[in-house]
Amino acid sequence: LTDVDIISTSVKIGEFISPFYVVHYGLLYSEGSGTINEQFHWRKDSSLKYWNIDPPPLNENESRKFFRNMSDWVVTNLVLHEGRYHLLYDFDWPYQKFPGDKLVGPWWSGLTDGYAIILMLRAFDSFGDLKYLEAAGKLYESINTPIEKGGSLNLLGSDPWIEEYVDPRVELKSLPCVLNGMVCALFGVISYEEFF
Repeated sequence: LTDVDIISTSVKIGEFISPFYVVHYGLLYSEGSGTINEQFHWRKDSSLKYWNIDPPPLNENESRKFFRNMSDWVVTNLVLHEGRYHLLYDFDWPYQKFPGDKLVGPWWSGLTDGYAIILMLRAFDSFGDLKYLEAAGKLYESINTPIEKGGSLNLLGSDPWIEEYVDPRVELKSLPCVLNGMVCALFGVISYEEFF
């Protein structure tokens, strides 16, 4: 798999590589890779089919190869930024809740960082390489760290909330608190804590 294979196109911003789509497709490919167990991080997520177009049907060996490539992309593209590791979005993204109606790169997503934990745990189960567990640990720490310290954790009232869209230019109280971002990130938290 090359970068060309994971490039997305938007009429608003042109070509880009979305870390979320890499994680998303990595999870889809992992389900056809021949490794599945009873742990939480292998549970079937019925919402995946609504995220984007399914990849073409592949045999087990091809699925396993793409699953590994997507997992390796995550490990390679984890960046220490603002004191924590993230899969950074290095492009601007239109979003009305932010100054100028856009997030300005580099920004990060608690949804992506949290959901990537699941991919990393599956990759460790399948390939046995500790680099996947190390990446999962870095992501877990990041999403459980307050935004003002470089993480993705905010408060909704007095309750912890993992922000889907984190642009450090924006005041914490002005962040959008997107529910599906919180839920997907929480699946990553539960997976990591159950795994250990």
